Amino acid sequence: MTLFQVYARALQYLTKNRWRVAAVVVANIILAIITIAEPILFGRIIDAISSKSDVTNVLLLWAGFGVFNTVAFVLVAREADRLAHGRRASLLTEAFGRIISMPLSWHHQRGTSNALHTLLRASESLFGLWLEFMRTHLATAVAILLLIPTAISMDWRLSIVLLILSIFYWIIGVAVMKRTKEGQAAVETHYHQVFSHVSDSISNVSVIHSYNRIEAETSALKNYTKDLLKAQYPVLDWWALAGGLNRTASTVSMGVILVIGTMLVQQGKIRVGDVVAFIGFANLLIGRLDLLRQFATQIFEARAKLEDFFVLEDSVEE
Repeated sequence: MTLFQVYARALQYLTKNRWRVAAVVVANIILAIITIAEPILFGRIIDAISSKSDVTNVLLLWAGFGVFNTVAFVLVAREADRLAHGRRASLLTEAFGRIISMPLSWHHQRGTSNALHTLLRASESLFGLWLEFMRTHLATAVAILLLIPTAISMDWRLSIVLLILSIFYWIIGVAVMKRTKEGQAAVETHYHQVFSHVSDSISNVSVIHSYNRIEAETSALKNYTKDLLKAQYPVLDWWALAGGLNRTASTVSMGVILVIGTMLVQQGKIRVGDVVAFIGFANLLIGRLDLLRQFATQIFEARAKLEDFFVLEDSVEE
């Protein structure tokens, strides 16, 4: 399955609460739009201070936006948390009921511990995707789509820096996902081995004691965890490298914006407030790009877990 197919199917589980989910998502989109207005207002405050004009109205408006944003974020995050936790609980109950009702031949073929581990891992992954979708995913996409044209309308020369930064983030993300695709699938296989070994050992603890296999089973688990870490570390290294490159690109971009902005101010082409507002835009865009990178990492890691779960769900429904 492609990343889009995995994500789309994961979101289908939210259709039972579609209206509540839609309300939370729309509220977050509104908050994202308000967030874009804040650096513009802050830039106007700086201009008003520089020109020694009245700053009271703009300052009150900026402070009001900030207070509203904070209160609204708390309320929306609370509702998103409740929805995600409630849907995870109902999914666990529904899926458990379907799995436990399958005939013994199915359990012997699939493996009870394997099915249990698949269900638990998938429920946690789905919970994370649901929560972040309602909180940040769609709001981040909307914010980025609005940030770029707004930035261009302010100054196209400074906007080029942000556009190059966005492209750089995208290239790094795609490159790392290609490099770690097979490794992440191997990690999930090792997780299944570890969980199956622990589950089987606990289920047969009396037999292990009878045959004095405690040391042997512990040694086997140690080997499984070593294999897991051996597969996991290269994946983590690649994502750490991606994070470092993105951070470097962000720092360089901020420096370039400051240099170009200073030159334009000295030439009288833009005001100091425009540079301040654009720096706020740059910080906002960098934050949103980081959220987008985290989303890509999250769905990429979830794919290996959810593909097995979707196969399990399909086999149960047949």
